[in-house]
Amino acid sequence: MTTGVFLDIDGTVIELQETGVHRDAFIFGVQCAFDLALCDFQYRGLEGLTERRIFFEVLRRYGYSDKDIGLGLNNAYYFMREFCGRYLDSLSVKLLPGARELLDALKNVGVEMCWASGTIGGVASYKLTESGLASYGLPGIFGDAFYERSEMLKAGAELLGVEGECRLFVIGDTVADVRAAKGAGMISIAVATGRQSVDELRNAGADYVFEDLTDTEGLLEIIRS
Repeated sequence: MTTGVFLDIDGTVIELQETGVHRDAFIFGVQCAFDLALCDFQYRGLEGLTERRIFFEVLRRYGYSDKDIGLGLNNAYYFMREFCGRYLDSLSVKLLPGARELLDALKNVGVEMCWASGTIGGVASYKLTESGLASYGLPGIFGDAFYERSEMLKAGAELLGVEGECRLFVIGDTVADVRAAKGAGMISIAVATGRQSVDELRNAGADYVFEDLTDTEGLLEIIRS
């Protein structure tokens, strides 16, 4: 039986930043592609959504039509990547405790792994590189093309070439990760390393909940059982 694990990035393996280059890149992308200044934008309340959906959610509030948003998205993504590249030295990236140990353990037992981040691929790539996680050479699915996170995960299963009998896990820090896993028919392992608590994640229906990623053996036992 094939076992696969999809790993979220922000708030799961990399420390969540209240402010910083990623947020400023979003603001820059909106300003350049849609001629709209978002002076007080924060990701709070949008945790776990794909970047594509966040663009739609935010711009709808300002009266933009879905058609106009769709037409401008690729430009916005371009400017986000350009902004992050320009300010790469200011991109604050810190690995969360247990992240590297878990990745090493899963790699050692031959578990298929894939990044599953709601952000756009270009920005995620900068973060993985700066954190040293790009060295694992994992494939990834990102929020550029997907409105619903569950659809992103289903595409990830195809990317891994999973066929027949399998067990697929999603490790993430948000209620959105839990719901997406359920929607994709996968097993959810939630970690309270972001803004949402153990109780919130458990009440959302997570199959397993951990305070963080430091219990390598416990996580490995679940995934290999």
